[in-house]
Amino acid sequence: PKGTGQLFLVTSDFHMPRAMYICKETLNFFYKTFEEAYRDDPAWNSTTKRYPRLSLQAVSSRSFCGSDAELSRDGTAGADVSTLSLAARARDEFNF
Repeated sequence: PKGTGQLFLVTSDFHMPRAMYICKETLNFFYKTFEEAYRDDPAWNSTTKRYPRLSLQAVSSRSFCGSDAELSRDGTAGADVSTLSLAARARDEFNF
């Protein structure tokens, strides 16, 4: 929310680790880029020369992605990814 210094990342438990990694790496790149670009700018009066960090808050939401393994279509040729079990989806990510 504006003015709080916090960034809320809302996604399912399944996606949270990757989403947190991507968000942290993106923010760190942003901070580094701006700190290096404006370090010698006389208008930057900060004594630490560090861009203010956002506090990243992870909020898991209920997942509807393959929560019932009985309904999965693992091993079915041409099956839509949304019909695969979470285990199969995680294994398949190594192929990308």
